[in-house]
Amino acid sequence: MNFSPNVFHMCKKCGKKYDFQEGIFHKFFYGDRLGCSYCLNDFDVYKEMIHAFNYYSLGQHYSLIGCRSNSKQIDLTPGRPYELDLTDDIGKGKLVYINYTPLGMGVLPIEIHGNSPRKPFGSNQITLYPADFMGEAAIAKATVYYWYVPDHLINDISVMLMLDAFERYYEGSFKHSIVSAQSSLEVSLSTFLKDTIPKTSNTKIDKLYKEKNTFNHRYNKVLPKLIELLQFPEIGGSINKKVNELRAIRNEIIHEGDSATELDEGTLRDMLIGIFLAFKYFKLIGKSNFEHE
Repeated sequence: MNFSPNVFHMCKKCGKKYDFQEGIFHKFFYGDRLGCSYCLNDFDVYKEMIHAFNYYSLGQHYSLIGCRSNSKQIDLTPGRPYELDLTDDIGKGKLVYINYTPLGMGVLPIEIHGNSPRKPFGSNQITLYPADFMGEAAIAKATVYYWYVPDHLINDISVMLMLDAFERYYEGSFKHSIVSAQSSLEVSLSTFLKDTIPKTSNTKIDKLYKEKNTFNHRYNKVLPKLIELLQFPEIGGSINKKVNELRAIRNEIIHEGDSATELDEGTLRDMLIGIFLAFKYFKLIGKSNFEHE
């Protein structure tokens, strides 16, 4: 099962849409050419990532983590509650974003809640009240567009922590985002090392791995040795720099109770892109190499 769905991006030269999915990240890490399959125009993964981070008005940022999207049209009768049930599509997954777009004038879908408005989403079933603000609307249509975490990722703690990091980033809770992003990367690194090191049968790597149970030691000391031994592609200096910058701020927050580092949205976005790419590396590279043995 793929880790993420097809994510379509538009070529800035020819305007055609192309898949921005796992194959793109494989090519990125292995240094292969990246370009539009139609006009062969080259593109920059970092710029595409920045675009995905910035274009969040319809929840597009969730696609990077592995969330899936769908849409449906519904018929609304003014004054008559509508039960929207997404269970057949989402199943045991988790709804993380929803958008209602009325088609036409007059009727606006409003969510009905009890005494305590839910936040975040607690169910895949939502009751809507079609409010007629014009006083003359008949049955009207609306498009429901939503993103959800598929059920096969719900129990992947690294994915859910990265999801939390993204959500906190868009809420402006930057320090919370940093802690969640670092935790996500630590979990994915630990899983990568535990799955990969035993397959090497290399006692030196195993001994180095067991020397210290810290992220700094395992990311900056063990991982490079393992990558060299297995001839995996390097993660990249720019990614490593962002990972270590974010790690330092996270350590201040955890060990000192706060961080004096001033962060703006763009600076944290660039760090999160670095963290996310390292996260993708751990999800893809080891698995893809050993699956083909």
